[in-house]
Amino acid sequence: MAKEEVTLIHYQEIALKGRNRPLFERQLAANLQLLLRRWGEKVLPPQWEYGRFFFPAVFRAETEKALAQIFGVSSVARAEVVSWQEDEIQAALRRRALKEWPRLRKKTFALRVKRAVKNFPLTSLEAERKWGGWVKQALGLKVDLENPELLLEVEIVSERVFVLGQRIKGPGGLPAGSSTRVLQLFSGGVDSALAAYLLGRRGCKVDLLHFHALPNNQAVLETKIYPLAQFLSCFFPGLNLTVVPYRDFYWSVMQLPSSLADQEVVVFRRFMARVAQEFARRRRIKVLASGDSLGQVASQTFSNLAAVDEVLQMPLWRPLIALGKDEIEARGREIGLAELAHQPYKDCCSLIARHPATKARPQKIVAIEEKLQLPDLLQQTLAGAETWPIFPSPRQERNLLK
Repeated sequence: MAKEEVTLIHYQEIALKGRNRPLFERQLAANLQLLLRRWGEKVLPPQWEYGRFFFPAVFRAETEKALAQIFGVSSVARAEVVSWQEDEIQAALRRRALKEWPRLRKKTFALRVKRAVKNFPLTSLEAERKWGGWVKQALGLKVDLENPELLLEVEIVSERVFVLGQRIKGPGGLPAGSSTRVLQLFSGGVDSALAAYLLGRRGCKVDLLHFHALPNNQAVLETKIYPLAQFLSCFFPGLNLTVVPYRDFYWSVMQLPSSLADQEVVVFRRFMARVAQEFARRRRIKVLASGDSLGQVASQTFSNLAAVDEVLQMPLWRPLIALGKDEIEARGREIGLAELAHQPYKDCCSLIARHPATKARPQKIVAIEEKLQLPDLLQQTLAGAETWPIFPSPRQERNLLK
């Protein structure tokens, strides 16, 4: 068998699916192919082999790292493909070990063998002992099963063997687009960005909805909102950002008496929920999401969150509801979005009441909403909305892949 190199894609959670598994695999393949087009690579149909699939080509190192960022991927690795003939396996292992030889200081290695088929003449343990002996004898490497400098991996499938190069770890989860569509209320902080990320990792097709207090929609492009949306699109392609002007609501509440001021934030959040729900219906989206964390700020107490839910006829998911601020910040730093999310920006809630009430007062809320003439206000606000498809910036992708 002639020497062949492929790009091997592994997934974990998808492999646990039953009869619906092909649906998840096809969605993952489509997302990866979309990324390959964006990176200017040749798009080839993948081939499946027992819970893994591969592209019959190798790509640039940066492209491989980008593929490993896609939700659903547990790892990406180049692999040499050989037949079941032991001389071919031995030669491939030798090439793999020699390639890594210059960086090895302690000259230690371990060999891991996985069998996807049971008709191979050796068990995994037998193959590890025999083939590991080849490497040890031929190159003088020492075996260290606990903490090897070089990990050699071999996967045996039907009529072929993959000898893997170094793996690039992926985020796992499910491929974006394999579950429902979600409209994420997007403030530009760590919380809402992390909520969108987590929902994308669970297979959701996420769109972002942002309320702004800027002179016009185009001004959003000069703030952190746009690059933060671009950052999220590195993980799941096909992201849309809709920006909605806040000015109509602002001018309406400016005319309210000061005695109602402490309930304005709750009223605004109810208004945002109404706008989001109507926009979602027009786009045939059935779920809303937010970055709320219970008790983190005054507007996120149980009473105030419940007041928001009262105006909705569709689910509002809150992926971060039980996480503390320190946990959210830590996860944001881990993903790489915290620095961008912490750039200065005036969100709409900060422009209303400086000291919002921690408990919703139904009578005050009803009084405010009656004065606002909500049906007309909602239509005026939606008329000013603008939607943009979002694509990652090359610089962001390069920084993410370092």
